[in-house]
Amino acid sequence: MPEGWLGKHWACHQLAREAKGEILLFTDADTVHASSTISHTVSVMIREKTDLLTAVVKERSDTLGELITIPFMIHSVFSIFPLVIAYGKRFKSLAAASGQFMMFRRLSYLTVGGHEAVKDHGVDDISLGRLIRQE
Repeated sequence: MPEGWLGKHWACHQLAREAKGEILLFTDADTVHASSTISHTVSVMIREKTDLLTAVVKERSDTLGELITIPFMIHSVFSIFPLVIAYGKRFKSLAAASGQFMMFRRLSYLTVGGHEAVKDHGVDDISLGRLIRQE
């Protein structure tokens, strides 16, 4: 891994360079998706004409600690980032994305610099979400 990169960001950057499609999906290994997840989110992305679609998806919970903390973390995110307000154009600073599921239009992802632009940011999802909103 080159100096200055965080591991996940470097992996996503390499995968994006190799991908061939118009839409890029980054999702975590510990998430669980329904069989219709991809087709549904692509449809929403097209209908809403958005450059980034993010989702809070089911996360695999294998321990009691995970069963207790994961719902709390999700609730905390929605409390800190009021998405209904952030969805509008006026409050770009409230924008955030969930690193568990980020679906980008390739051109938009590349235009903002992709993971290379946030290679040293601890929270790539929030940083990428804000970069996309600035475009």
